[in-house]
Amino acid sequence: MKFKILITILLIFILGACGNDHFEPAKINVNVDSCFTCSMGIQDEQASAQTIDTDGTPNKFDDIGCMMTYFQENKDQIKIGYVHDHDTKEWIELDTAFFVQSSENVTPMSYGLIAFSSESAAKEWQEKNGGDLYSTDQLLQQDVKSFKKNMNESHHH
Repeated sequence: MKFKILITILLIFILGACGNDHFEPAKINVNVDSCFTCSMGIQDEQASAQTIDTDGTPNKFDDIGCMMTYFQENKDQIKIGYVHDHDTKEWIELDTAFFVQSSENVTPMSYGLIAFSSESAAKEWQEKNGGDLYSTDQLLQQDVKSFKKNMNESHHH
């Protein structure tokens, strides 16, 4: 009897894992992968971002701003997004991230967006360096394209 209960519990866990919709971020191949939005080669992994579509297809971006403009236009087909934490350099889920945007923040496509895993870390950076603080939801309400500096003024490719 105990064996049947054990097998039943194991089956529940195994079947539950099969329905897991959690997608892990895809590996970024620096100087090989290109930005899904602007087609520039991804040269700085820490500045890169990505979305994973509902069908599991990853889309890689060289700048958080490129990803956010894509996200705003395609949110219905996106399952999850990832950005790198500015401090730890680790992937964090887009919906839990906080952002500081400033024209002083150097990013590959000059959107000036950097991400943090906590609001307190983002506020600390903002207090020292300036810029505007956004949650993901607040950022999605912005005209992200307007953040982009004049490409002739500051382009780092």
